[in-house]
Amino acid sequence: MFGESFALKSNALHMKKINVLLAMEATKVEQIPSTEISHGKLKRGGDLSNKDLFQMSANYFWRQAEAYHFWILAHRQLYEGQFEYASRTSLILEEYEDVIDLADTQSLIAMASYCCRNFSRCSRSIMKLGRQDASTSLTSRQFSDMTNPIFIQRSPAHHNMNQDHDAFTSLAYALSYAQLDSITSNVCFASGRQFGAGHDSEKCKTCSRSIIVSELRVRVACPLCHSVM
Repeated sequence: MFGESFALKSNALHMKKINVLLAMEATKVEQIPSTEISHGKLKRGGDLSNKDLFQMSANYFWRQAEAYHFWILAHRQLYEGQFEYASRTSLILEEYEDVIDLADTQSLIAMASYCCRNFSRCSRSIMKLGRQDASTSLTSRQFSDMTNPIFIQRSPAHHNMNQDHDAFTSLAYALSYAQLDSITSNVCFASGRQFGAGHDSEKCKTCSRSIIVSELRVRVACPLCHSVM
């Protein structure tokens, strides 16, 4: 099981693509009249022997794809030096800890928070990781020895207050994402930003996920399903 889990997480892009395809196929199956499904035939005469694969709703597969999408996006933003963006996007992953392991999610949040000098949030994530050390090879002493030097020189109460209005306080982001009714309708899939009153948005006709138009930049395809917008 561990080997399988590691193999899946080692290529998040591959997993995202698989789940997008499964979601699209599941959507097609859901649109088939129930009478045709009961006879086990598609309109084109195809066999529905794989129907069991799609007994879970398309929403299940879209959710899986979303998790890997935000995982990839947060890493890309981190490597590109967009630390505030990466910090916001990584927070979204807390809504997907049934898909992405909690230790992986909190490690990413801690790293992104540290890079944007939000030591308070970084500290909270490290504390969560510390409670998970029983399932890792690190002892409590080893974990403390590894993390204490970070906060000896940097108080967890200190964090950077970026002048960029779109990158406001970290705690505000944590609260706002926790209170979202639906990530699919409140978060831009191109950037991880939460929609504001002044944002022009566009919705993908295939997956129904929304994007802030200015965040598309030169792209013409949906960031999640890669259909032409």
